[in-house]
Amino acid sequence: MELVPFVPRLAAFPDKRDGAWSIQLRRPLLKISPADAALLRDALTQVAVRPAYVMGEYLDKIKPVSPATQVAG
Repeated sequence: MELVPFVPRLAAFPDKRDGAWSIQLRRPLLKISPADAALLRDALTQVAVRPAYVMGEYLDKIKPVSPATQVAG
């Protein structure tokens, strides 16, 4: 779920200027209020599904990563 659309409505981000809120995400922990938690929980219930319903599709989309090349030296 994309967080940016919720920034204007979340108390956790008091500075609403473009880009200013992102500094809060660089902290190890972001404290959110009960109201913020409820807003995000409600939004997640609209998009969340049981992992078993999407796991196969998720795994099918994984692209193999080429092995790292060895550096001579």
